[in-house]
Amino acid sequence: MAAPRRNQAPGKPITPLVMLGAAAAAGYAIYQGYPGIALIWAGLLVSAWTHPPAMFTGKKDARGYPSPAHPGEQATMNKYRHWEDLKFKLVLPNVDWLPGLKPRLSFLVALWAGSAAYLIPVKDETYTNGYGPWINAAAAFLAIVQYSASRRRTQVADDENPGARVDSLIALAKKNVAKVIGLTIAGIVVGGIVGTVATVLLPLATTAFGVHAIPDPAIWALVLTGGPLALLSRAWITEALEHWRIVVAAREEWKGRWEMLKQDPAPRLIDRQEVGSAIIDTFDAPAGTGAAPYFVMADKINPTLGTGAKFAVLDVPNLDSNNSPVPGTKHPLRFEIVRWPSDQMPDITDPETPKEVVYQLVRCAIAWAADGVYSRPVIDDVHLLTCPPAPAGDDEKRAPAGGAAWAITWYLPDGPPPSYIRANGRNEMQDALQAHVLVDHRAQNGNGCAYAGALLDPDTNWDPSCGLTTKDMKKLADEDQWNNRWAEAAPKHKANPPVMEASTASTARLKNGVTINHLAFITRQGMTPHDFFLFEPALPSTLNAAPFVAMTGFPGTGKRPGERHPQAFSVHWSTESVPAKPDDLAPVPRSEGPKWVLAGLVNQAFKAAKLSDRPEIAAVTCLTKPESRQHIWKIDLRLYGGVTLNDVRGMAQRIRQHWASDWLRVAAAQDGCTIVVGARPSKVQLASPRHEQYLESLNWDQVFLDSGISGIGGMMPVLTNVDHMPRNQQVSILDFDLPTGMDFTSFTGVRTKLESNSGNSFVEPRRIKNASNKIQLLTCEVNPMPEKAGYDWDYIDSSDFIPFATGVDGEPVEYNFRVDAHLLCAGASGGGKSVLLQSLAYGCLIREYELYVADPTKGGADFKFAEPYAKAFTATPFEAAAMMKGIYAEVVRRKNLNTAHEVGNYRDLPEDIRPKHMVILLDEFTSLMGQDPVPPASDDPEMDIERDMIIATNRAKTEVGVYAGKIAREARSAGATLILATQKLAAKMLDTIPGAGDLKVNLSRLLMGKATYGDKQSALRAPQDAPDLGDAIPPGRGLFETTAGAAMAIQAWYDPAEQIVLREKLSQRIEPLAESAKLELTPFMMKIPEVAGGIFAPAPAVRRPATAAVVDLGEIELAFDDLDWSELELTEDQPAAAGTVQDDAVEDTVTTVNDDGDDELLWPEDEAEPDVDETSVVFFDVDGSISPFTFREGLDHMAAPGHGTVMFDPAVLGRMAALPVLQAWLSPWEDDAPDNFGHLLPRAVEALIADTEETGWWKIDAALDWLRENPRIRRLVWIDDELGSEDPILSLTYQDIAAEAFEAAGVEALLVVPNADQGVTDSELDEIEAFFDTSSPRTRAAVRGEVPAEAPVADLVPAPGVTAVPDELDWSEMEADVATPATEESGVEDPFTVPAPVTAVPDLFDDPFAETAPRKRFVPDDDDPFA
Repeated sequence: MAAPRRNQAPGKPITPLVMLGAAAAAGYAIYQGYPGIALIWAGLLVSAWTHPPAMFTGKKDARGYPSPAHPGEQATMNKYRHWEDLKFKLVLPNVDWLPGLKPRLSFLVALWAGSAAYLIPVKDETYTNGYGPWINAAAAFLAIVQYSASRRRTQVADDENPGARVDSLIALAKKNVAKVIGLTIAGIVVGGIVGTVATVLLPLATTAFGVHAIPDPAIWALVLTGGPLALLSRAWITEALEHWRIVVAAREEWKGRWEMLKQDPAPRLIDRQEVGSAIIDTFDAPAGTGAAPYFVMADKINPTLGTGAKFAVLDVPNLDSNNSPVPGTKHPLRFEIVRWPSDQMPDITDPETPKEVVYQLVRCAIAWAADGVYSRPVIDDVHLLTCPPAPAGDDEKRAPAGGAAWAITWYLPDGPPPSYIRANGRNEMQDALQAHVLVDHRAQNGNGCAYAGALLDPDTNWDPSCGLTTKDMKKLADEDQWNNRWAEAAPKHKANPPVMEASTASTARLKNGVTINHLAFITRQGMTPHDFFLFEPALPSTLNAAPFVAMTGFPGTGKRPGERHPQAFSVHWSTESVPAKPDDLAPVPRSEGPKWVLAGLVNQAFKAAKLSDRPEIAAVTCLTKPESRQHIWKIDLRLYGGVTLNDVRGMAQRIRQHWASDWLRVAAAQDGCTIVVGARPSKVQLASPRHEQYLESLNWDQVFLDSGISGIGGMMPVLTNVDHMPRNQQVSILDFDLPTGMDFTSFTGVRTKLESNSGNSFVEPRRIKNASNKIQLLTCEVNPMPEKAGYDWDYIDSSDFIPFATGVDGEPVEYNFRVDAHLLCAGASGGGKSVLLQSLAYGCLIREYELYVADPTKGGADFKFAEPYAKAFTATPFEAAAMMKGIYAEVVRRKNLNTAHEVGNYRDLPEDIRPKHMVILLDEFTSLMGQDPVPPASDDPEMDIERDMIIATNRAKTEVGVYAGKIAREARSAGATLILATQKLAAKMLDTIPGAGDLKVNLSRLLMGKATYGDKQSALRAPQDAPDLGDAIPPGRGLFETTAGAAMAIQAWYDPAEQIVLREKLSQRIEPLAESAKLELTPFMMKIPEVAGGIFAPAPAVRRPATAAVVDLGEIELAFDDLDWSELELTEDQPAAAGTVQDDAVEDTVTTVNDDGDDELLWPEDEAEPDVDETSVVFFDVDGSISPFTFREGLDHMAAPGHGTVMFDPAVLGRMAALPVLQAWLSPWEDDAPDNFGHLLPRAVEALIADTEETGWWKIDAALDWLRENPRIRRLVWIDDELGSEDPILSLTYQDIAAEAFEAAGVEALLVVPNADQGVTDSELDEIEAFFDTSSPRTRAAVRGEVPAEAPVADLVPAPGVTAVPDELDWSEMEADVATPATEESGVEDPFTVPAPVTAVPDLFDDPFAETAPRKRFVPDDDDPFA
């Protein structure tokens, strides 16, 4: 059996031996004179034919042939191919022997070598026929030219070496001309040296060998060309083969990658370029696959490239027949892979970045953006849109600073439309280019165009020839931004967002500097603005949470205001907060900003009111000045969606509440309605006076509608004029024309409704004189009348009449006796009547009028400040009668003086004899003129004396009335004015005054304080026209009526210092009257009945030790017959003036005589007081608590300086004094409380005061402060009628607040709230005693002035000259006189009339300004003139 055949390994090449032998043979032949160069050519030919083939041991390729296993096998294969290529080409002529269009370096070297070989001497040419030199030349030329050509083709498998051509030398010269020149010169120098040597030695050699000499020119030609050629060859070859070597290396690089990707056959790399930092490898794909599959292999190729690089697989344009690229096409087989180092990505905004780099980066960016989204556009080119930078070093031509911007044009052979690229590829391109990218899908005739670079940089220096600016780029950016916003806000319309109209973009500013932006949009076909109005709430989130966004219709093409375009709408927005309500929105001249803000507010309000469609603003007008703190806007609306005027009116309240505006009115308007909204008109500065009338008209139309006021046919009063009080601008004066069916009475009964519906605290209807079909309303948001009005001293000094109060208009109110000669002043206690009379008296005095005062009831206590300046000052009816007689006598004198000078009025008399005006002030004139009931005659002498006194008093009162009537009738021309004051005026009281008819005609009237309608009927002429003073009437508030007009509200002037300040002001202005200048009453005094034994003088003051209580029994007038002397025994040596008094009630009381002769009553030591519980305390209040406001049986009274006359129940105070606990005062009286009530409540010596109101009431603060200072307190009783008042802020009673505070302090508290009219009652005292676990005997005084049993009682001491004092006085008659008020049957309606025997007491309610609200008040100093 035959052995298997084995493949024999190829033999080793013998090329080196052959070539060595050929070289040796060639040298010998040349030496012998033969053409030996041919032997070298023959050696190459033998080597080519004898070179063995290569054997591969690697894996087989796709065709089944083995491949090289390692580079060594590949190199062997290359050598074999080299010699294989020489087999025939060394012999057969071929193109390699030709120079070509661009000769290579190898061809030039072959020519030089052939020339050199031609010069080699040949001895015997017979056998060559003389061609020996040509044989050498040909052999040398062919050997070099063919060897180098075959070497180029086989040096690298499948990559022919292009060789060094002449164009490479030219390129080298262009690149580095100095190098080329240098090497050329150096070659010439070297050639010169070699030529010099050769010309010396070669002749010697040729002579020695017997050959012909080589011509010197030939030698010089060879060396001078060969030297430069030799020195240039290396640089030349490097320049020519550099790119080829790079491609070869790249091909080897990609060979392994394609193998990893299992690409067989693999794409062939045909080129590698470096553009900037990018490496661009160009491949030809196998014909069977084409280039398309490699575009989607990026994810597979990426791992083979390693990290730190970004790459893209790009298409290459197809080539035409001229091998030129065809724009917009894709080569079916060729593609490129472009790689970028991640850390060396170019900056396209840098003006120095080359266009080629930008072009390649843009190609990659678009590929990255398109992959997986849409078909790749084919990039046409990139165009620099900015001014290019000047060459380096040419600073004068360099463009200004700024980034570069580029335009990118493309072809879209496979789609998509450019609008799709704009919507879905712009952001990705922007990320890839690391620069701003914008796409204009409308550019290039709809083919689209992209812009990249420093597009929005204000410093970008745009090339004017491009026709683009930053503004154009901003427009595109805004379009993109809004498209994104609509995609987020309205996802259902993402594919069809509205088109932004950049030409409509505008901004406007508000007064506070906030910028409002405006932009219009056009909806796409088939869509309406309403489709996008629905998404208004979602739009702010797309605008970086813009605080303000509003969508409105775009103005239509018609001329009607508020008309809406069918396919356009506007968006208004601001990145800053805008006013949330119209009240705070200030107008800005020539700015649309406020209108846009109001549009947004209207949209929100209509939505809150659930109206079916939003309106459009036709016009807005600000009715206020820009500097006004708040504003009012008139908004004219065009209504849509079936919304009507009635719908808006019905939702007006909800709209106003949504805006939180103070004031809103809705009126009819063309195509819709007008909303007038903002702050209350009284709180703003209107831009024009006509606006005020317009606003008031709107306001009152609504008020009349709400109040049910209308005439026949529903007609409303028409506002005709608006004005303001000159000195009180808060008060508006509104004049109305009344429709048929309405008159003044239509308003008087609905005043409360008018106030409530108009939002005014004060509405006062007034008649307009001689115009029954008109009416005037005075209105004010707050009550314009001050609760307390201070004196206007300057006005008093400058006035010609008698100012005394402030009116609604803020103007001083004055009494003008030229209008009404006389004045009536009525008012209950506490209403401010006394203070008002003081103002009148003061005004009379500083005008230097002659003032006459009669006040028998209170002894003139309210007018003591005027006594030094008064012409007469009387305190009894008898003195008053005498004063009236004296006044009438002066009237008669003046009348005679007028007659003598033939004038009708004293004011017309010559100035030197003209008398002063007289003012007669009769306080409590009803008591002064009213008659006391006269008891019948009796057998009792004492009663007859009393009866005679009453008769005399009545006669004096009658005289007062008679002369008052005569003065009222006759004295007007004589300059006399009567001021009549009373607490209560009965309906026919004036008729009881003789001559009252003339008095009533010429009478101004004042009604002070709270009054019933009956009181108004008695005091006023036209009570039906009098304004309502309201429910809570502060002291000093009243009505003033003259014959010249209707009653008006006034607030009497008041100063807390009362008479003190009046006395000071008078002393600064006028001098007191001398006694001689005053009216002497004696000639006019009537005869007064005498009382036997005279009249008791007041008892002297009783002094006692500091620890004892002092009992003030007041001033008492007694007749001797009133005393019982039966038990009084006097001895002859016991003087009456210094006698000792014994009393059963008080023992061991001794009366001594002081050094000055006055009696001094000495007291024994008080009995020991009960133990006091120092863990318990009781707080007392005065007014309304221990001092009731209403008189009743058993009450006593006393005059308290600065507080008037106060009443109290001695029995109640006795039980309070007996409480064995700590006692303190908690009252506005402060220290006046212990000073005046210390003798009744001796243990209560401390008055609590606080300057804070942290709890809402100073009293609670004071109590808590005291408890903190006295921590031992565990139980507390507080007696105060004001505890029942309500805190205006918390809407809780002070009792509730105090109870909670005391509980928190750990104190058990009993808070007693007595009825202010009754004071503390026995039942409430029982509760207090039970709380303290104690009891006290209920003692009630039998006579006025009795004090509790615990307190010592002082005996009365007779006045000097009185011989005896009875042990026991009989007070019964006097008590009856004092305690029993006059009845209606008596004919005297004044309940406060006091019988004559009793010393006059001040008015029980002397302080007209006592606070009704629980707060501290001013208390005069102790040096009160009433003390």
